[in-house]
This record gives sequence, C-alpha cells and structure tokens, in this order.
Amino acid sequence: VTTFAVSAQAADIRHMSRSEIQSVQQALADGGFYRYGVDGKWGPYSDAALRSFQQAKGLPATGQMCKETSKKLGVVFSDKGQSPNRKLN
Repeated sequence: VTTFAVSAQAADIRHMSRSEIQSVQQALADGGFYRYGVDGKWGPYSDAALRSFQQAKGLPATGQMCKETSKKLGVVFSDKGQSPNRKLN
C-alpha cells in the first residue's frame, strides 16, 4: 500500500503545495483515475479524476479532499505539515 503524508491544512486543494498536489495526482494515477502528467498543477483533469475516484468509492463527488476521500485514496494528513513522502508498506 502506498501512502502519502500531506499537511493537515492541505484539505482545501486551493491551498495545497505543488508537491502535495503531485502526491494526490500520483495516488489517482496509481489507481487508474488520472492519465495525465503528474505536474503538481490542479486543473480540470485532476478535478475530474478526483470526482471519478470519489464516485467509484461511493463518496460524494465533491472534488474536495475530505478525510474519507484521503483515507480511501491513501493520502495521509499529517499534523506536522511535512512535505509529502512516499512510503511503501
């Protein structure tokens, strides 16, 4: 299982750092939901991929990184605000 550490304040995608967005894009790509460049820029393709992921997992397709979405996506929110890390379990 791949997990990513993302700062707690990153729940609002508009306030996520480029590396945090790359982590979310990579997790979506790993799940087969995102087929574009993992560039750290949130745009319509990233948004559509997140909404598709949410819908496929039975979540409200809000396009926001709520706790349930992050849990199912494998994105872990850290209280320390550290840079995203990839951890292989």
